[in-house]
Amino acid sequence: MLIFLLSSLIVFLLIVLWLLLAPVQLIIDSTEHIYEVKWKSIGIARYLFEEEPVFHLQILFWKKDFNLLEIAAKSKRQNKKKQFANKKRQPISLKKMKQVFRSIKIEKLWLNLDTGDFILNSFLAPVFYFIDRNRKRIQINYQGENQLQLIITMRPAKVLWAIIR
Repeated sequence: MLIFLLSSLIVFLLIVLWLLLAPVQLIIDSTEHIYEVKWKSIGIARYLFEEEPVFHLQILFWKKDFNLLEIAAKSKRQNKKKQFANKKRQPISLKKMKQVFRSIKIEKLWLNLDTGDFILNSFLAPVFYFIDRNRKRIQINYQGENQLQLIITMRPAKVLWAIIR
């Protein structure tokens, strides 16, 4: 009996450790219309552009597609009935937010931006140039194109540690 409890506890702790150490990736690519969150070896959540917007969720071997228009219609009907109480939250300190942002790694960033205003674009061009320092990751264009490629990776254990500290 004791061996069974001990082995169950070890298996549970290994699963929790696996969940905390598995990297989570946020991938946004507006040129290829890829919007997804991957939890490596655990699951994936993906927003798909088809005839109707679809949210695809896969966790290990289980898969499910959700039609977002149907969910929005159901939530409108249900929101008429519900009243939410205003709860006061404690403000998050700037130091804690800085620690959380440091635990997140930006693997890829490419931004091609057109604000639609030539004057604002002209003001932003030197600002983006000095921010980026000739790496060509943040650009201003005048052709009306807005493109973003972003890959952010984090480990839940690092974020949790930054919050607890």
